[in-house]
Amino acid sequence: MLSIAQLKIISGCANITPGAARASSSPGVPSPVVSQERSLPTELWVHALEYASLDETLAAFDVSKAFRSASRFALNKGRWAPVVKVVLAIKSFPWRQYGFAKQKHVDQVQAEFYAAWHVREPRLLEQIMNAVHTYGSADMEYVLGELLRAAEPAISDDALGRVVATLEHVDARHPGDTAPSFIFEKWLKFLPGVSQFLASKDDWVPRLFDAAERCIDGYHAGNVLCGVLVNILGYDDAAEFETETAARRMTAGWSDEHKRDELVAVFRRVQRDRYYERADELNEELAAIEREAWISDPTGW
Repeated sequence: MLSIAQLKIISGCANITPGAARASSSPGVPSPVVSQERSLPTELWVHALEYASLDETLAAFDVSKAFRSASRFALNKGRWAPVVKVVLAIKSFPWRQYGFAKQKHVDQVQAEFYAAWHVREPRLLEQIMNAVHTYGSADMEYVLGELLRAAEPAISDDALGRVVATLEHVDARHPGDTAPSFIFEKWLKFLPGVSQFLASKDDWVPRLFDAAERCIDGYHAGNVLCGVLVNILGYDDAAEFETETAARRMTAGWSDEHKRDELVAVFRRVQRDRYYERADELNEELAAIEREAWISDPTGW
């Protein structure tokens, strides 16, 4: 996958600053570099941007005039068109209206979301959430969970990998927030075979860690896993897996050691927080016992 920096070098636009696309179109402004890039057809840059990321395609708009045309085409008619279309459609939901008919609106955009999901843009959910500034968190979690169920209607290791990878970017918006785990839960809850999938935690938990290997950032992957484990197992039962030792065991086969270390660090922090939380609870219990003992026999103190 090419980056904008690489494309700028290839095109001869490496020295163009943001906004040059607009400046180059002004009368009387010489643009020798733009002339050089035009020696290659715009279709080539469209093709390149369609195999970059969505963020890179958006950034290309301000690189140069030819890149602006390529970016516009890729976003409106090319590979990224389904993503743009569904983001705008979901943005138009009546989010300010309390108790609006969410399922009705979800049904109306299922086909568009399915097309956008299969573009394989892991930031799709993040793009939707960024576009809508007035949603209630529960409403958004419901909508995204239902749309994910339409796009990934069966549990498999590939489906788990795709869902966890997109939730990584949801976590990046507000690290440690509960949104990724609730979206995951709403996706999983009504899938066929979910009871069999959850029958053995010694089976599905390792599969969940395997899915997290598809993430880019181990820190966000760790946040997602910790939230999902608590949501599915409950706070107390999740403690069995929310330890540094468990995280190291579950990620023993990961090829990216840096990503693995980032994830393990999250589980180490959660384990430490649990330890201090339990210590505080024990201190409170001890203090309560001492108070009761003093009340019953103050002369003994």
